[in-house]
Amino acid sequence: MHRLNYGPGGKAVYHAGADKIPYGNARRDRPWINILLFIATFITTTLSQPQLSGSISENIFSGLQYSCTLMAILSFHEFGHYFAAKKFGVDATLPFFIPFPSLIGTMGAVIKTRSPIPDRRALFYIGTMGPLPGFVVSLAAVIAGVCLSEVQPLVPFEEGSILSFGDSILFSFIIQQVHGNIAQGSDLFLHPVAFAGWIGFLLTALNLMPVGQLDGGHILHALIGDKQRYAGWLTLTALALLSFYWPGW
Repeated sequence: MHRLNYGPGGKAVYHAGADKIPYGNARRDRPWINILLFIATFITTTLSQPQLSGSISENIFSGLQYSCTLMAILSFHEFGHYFAAKKFGVDATLPFFIPFPSLIGTMGAVIKTRSPIPDRRALFYIGTMGPLPGFVVSLAAVIAGVCLSEVQPLVPFEEGSILSFGDSILFSFIIQQVHGNIAQGSDLFLHPVAFAGWIGFLLTALNLMPVGQLDGGHILHALIGDKQRYAGWLTLTALALLSFYWPGW
């Protein structure tokens, strides 16, 4: 949750996390850490895609298409926060990308603010300027990727050899506009760029939950102050209950 402290002259300042240092203190950046994490995440995302068919070079090219798109989405999101923080004179680190060998290849990216956020207006601006540019890039990736995706007839697959994902309302709408009604017995096989855009939609949605240090928590705190904590607990309770009724969650 956010902490409300007071800076010089008694002016209220908002802290967007628990990892701050005292007001006026400066910590030396180590950009080589950010670069190494970026490279590691680029590698794990490139290698994360299942190798279903094709030659090694085709699989690597497919992984690169996915990785470059997803890294662009994450970069726009985090640098949106970074430049918004700079606009309001808030000391912030460069993005830390988080490599994680998995289906997605990453656990996202974060920045750390190291000085107080001056007011709620700044907190709102900094909070929104991550999800907004990230969503715009995700939307562009989904539209381009769906256009590149192909409708193919469904054939019997060995168990575990094909992955099926649910669609959000927006994702389904884009598919409908590009490919129309897909005939029974066929399905849309997502291009790697479309899959990266799908992940971008998912990460944006999760980030906008009004909980704790997520962007949604920051935005709602900027709007309603400390009452945001009640929305956060209500959301967590709803998600916990939802896990018993919705296999998708």
